[in-house]
Amino acid sequence: MALQPDNPVARLFNILQSFKGLGGGGHTKQQVGKVFGLANTSMPLEKIDTVAIVVKVLNVVKLAEEAEDCLHKIEGLNKGLYLRAFPQIRQTLNLMLGSMDTAWDTCHQSLKNIEFTALEFAADQLSKHPLEQLIDDEELKTVQAEIDSVYDSVSKSELNKELKHLILDQLELIRRALHEYKLRGAKRLREAFAESLGNLFLEGPLLKESKDEPEVNLFWKVYAKFGSLVSFANKAAPYVELVGKILPMLGSGQQK
Repeated sequence: MALQPDNPVARLFNILQSFKGLGGGGHTKQQVGKVFGLANTSMPLEKIDTVAIVVKVLNVVKLAEEAEDCLHKIEGLNKGLYLRAFPQIRQTLNLMLGSMDTAWDTCHQSLKNIEFTALEFAADQLSKHPLEQLIDDEELKTVQAEIDSVYDSVSKSELNKELKHLILDQLELIRRALHEYKLRGAKRLREAFAESLGNLFLEGPLLKESKDEPEVNLFWKVYAKFGSLVSFANKAAPYVELVGKILPMLGSGQQK
């Protein structure tokens, strides 16, 4: 049974259960690829994008690190009880990364040795200390569609090359973060927001010079919406205030 994915441990539990549910047999990259929608049983092994699958598993490794870190921060928590599943989790994920071109059975056996009950209890502990809110699937799709639309408009625009690359890079950064949200949660959105904001600050003069361009205004509009999404997911009103204060400084007319 899947847990409510409102904290890193719950998301980790769900993805590991998905791996375990694949059963034994088959090839590692093909089995793992199924979970991420990157492979299926009938796909020839040479057609499977191993690099893309490895990147996905590395994101699971990051998720495991974040989950463990969150539990360490809870004062008075019985660490021996709630963290005891993590050594086996790390071992399993490392085995998975090193076995992409071999049989799946060894990885599957390692998954079966994970103490899922301890992990489930740990997820319950984190749910008592909520740090994020779940974004509705429809809202996520709406923002993703708007970003795709703005990306297409900017790509076809007559903006100067440097500015065009700057905006497209930030949109791609946000697009990847939204795509990874289901796995990494609110923290991934926060990371993308911070990185993109830093990039935009560095190129402030370039943005101000073209502030009246329609495509630039479209970008600011969707960027402000992304900032609001980050605020909601992280339960942090200051993000909303930050976006409202910063965007005018960078030449945007958007207000929050």
